[in-house]
Amino acid sequence: MTRPPVPSVAVDVNEARFDLPDFEGRSIDYVICSIPRSGSTLLSYLLRECGGMGVPHEYLHPTVHLPVLARRFQSIRQDGTVDIDLYLRLLRKRRSTANGVFGLKAHFSQLSRLLHIPSVAKLFEGARLIRIRRHDLVRQAISFYMADQTGVWSTFDADSAAAAVPSLEYNGVAIELFLSMILAEEAGWERLFADRDLPVLDVWYEDLVAATDSVCRSVCSHVGVHPTSTFDLARIGLQRTSTARAAEWKRRFCAEHATLLQSLGTRFTS
Repeated sequence: MTRPPVPSVAVDVNEARFDLPDFEGRSIDYVICSIPRSGSTLLSYLLRECGGMGVPHEYLHPTVHLPVLARRFQSIRQDGTVDIDLYLRLLRKRRSTANGVFGLKAHFSQLSRLLHIPSVAKLFEGARLIRIRRHDLVRQAISFYMADQTGVWSTFDADSAAAAVPSLEYNGVAIELFLSMILAEEAGWERLFADRDLPVLDVWYEDLVAATDSVCRSVCSHVGVHPTSTFDLARIGLQRTSTARAAEWKRRFCAEHATLLQSLGTRFTS
C-alpha cells in the first residue's frame, strides 16, 4: 500500500487520495473517543502514517465530514438522508488497511446522537476504544476558544499557526464556557463507558507529546497491530496553534477563577 506523503500544508482527509484498496472481509474496528482540543487529530495522523491502523478520521462529524463522504460514497437516500448502515460498510471497505483495521475518531456529542442506530451501536460496542484527553484542562479550554474564534483547528503551516491569534482578545467568560463544554463531554464519555461496561485505553495528550513512540505503540498493541516503523512527531509536521499568549491567558484565568480550578483537583496543571 502506498500512503499519501505528509504535506506541508493542511490536508482534507475526505479526499479520494486517502482511500485505500478495497478491503473485503470482517474489519477490526477501533474508536478514538475524543474531546475538542484533546490531541485527537495529532494521534489520528500518527496512527495513519504507520500504515496498519486504517485512516482514522472524524467520519461522524454531522456538518463537515459525514455529508461530504456520504455523497462521495453514494450513501444518501432519495429523501436526502444518509444511509448510515451503507455509509459505515463503505467506510470499512475504503478506509481499512490491508490488515483489516478500521479507525474512527469521534467527540461524544457526535457519537452519542447516532447510538440509537444499531450499526453504530454495534461498531462502538465491538471496537477497541481509546480515550484521549488532557491533564491541563485550562490550556485545553483556551485552545478550544482560540480555535473557535480563528477557525484554525489544525495546520501544517507554522506561519499560519503563528498568525492565527494576534488579534484575538482574552475573554475569561468564554474560556470558562469552553471549559464547561469540555467537562460535559468528559462526563458523557464516562457515563457511556460505565453504562455499557466497556473497557477503554486511556491516552493523555501530554504523554503523547512527550513520549510519542511508546504511546502510539501502546495504542497499536491495544488494537492488535505491531508496527515496525517509529512514530515521530517531526514527520507528521502538525504545528501547535497555541502560543506564549495562551500561557499568559492561563495565568490570568487561574487568578480570576481560583475557586473553580481548585474543584478540578489533579486535573488542573499549575
